[in-house]
Amino acid sequence: MHTGARLYGKAPFELFLLHGGPGAAGSMRPLAELLAGSNGKASRAPGIVEAFQTQNSIDPVTLELRHQIELYSATRSVTLIGHSWGAWLAILYATRYPTDVRRIILISTPPFEVRYADMITIRREARLDAEQRTAFKRAVATLESCEGHTPQQQAALREVERLTNISDNVEAIPFVNDMPFDAAAYTALWPEAVRLRNDGRWHDILRTIDCPVTVIHGREDPHPAEGVTEPLTRAGVEFDAHILDLCGHTPFLERHAATEVKQIILSSINSR
Repeated sequence: MHTGARLYGKAPFELFLLHGGPGAAGSMRPLAELLAGSNGKASRAPGIVEAFQTQNSIDPVTLELRHQIELYSATRSVTLIGHSWGAWLAILYATRYPTDVRRIILISTPPFEVRYADMITIRREARLDAEQRTAFKRAVATLESCEGHTPQQQAALREVERLTNISDNVEAIPFVNDMPFDAAAYTALWPEAVRLRNDGRWHDILRTIDCPVTVIHGREDPHPAEGVTEPLTRAGVEFDAHILDLCGHTPFLERHAATEVKQIILSSINSR
């Protein structure tokens, strides 16, 4: 099995960063570098694994992560830090393999219920001008109509990425991912993940969380924070919530929030 990952700092490797998308491998590099320090050596943070997802379905992706944890972590007691889709993956892993996970840190988690998810497009379109809204709707329609891996699909994904960079962020620090977006992974895995929400299965999943939980969410994120905090509360999950001002969907790339994100994460992992 492919075990693609980037390592930062030195053993013990106890922090595993899970990227979003699905398909956005490499997008957690800014957070890894933020936590490790500019010289690449972790100071207050333990060793960091930026884990790449290479599978196209939830069960194989979860097993791939377990293999990565077995390979890189001597203690098998790790903190999972997931961004967007990666936050969902962190929860799914922690509830399947609870003895492997000391803590989960959920950054910009997608909402767990349909009624909150319906707000995302409304919020996004409100932040785009008329021309951008038209382009966004056209690109989304192309994605929904394309089957398989096509040039039209790739172009639509690039357009959605361009427009969500406008709608989802406040003042993002420029970042160029050195890894290509995996459109095949996105189109295969994300619909499967969304079915968990559409079928109302997240409540039962959340009830089985058995480790400390930290929530980090931007107040300006089109994904509503209450779509995360309210379902967690109803499921009886105890968590620390940090809702950050002047912050959108990628807090560790926001000029006004990145330092605070680093402080929150380091405080969480050092509290044990």
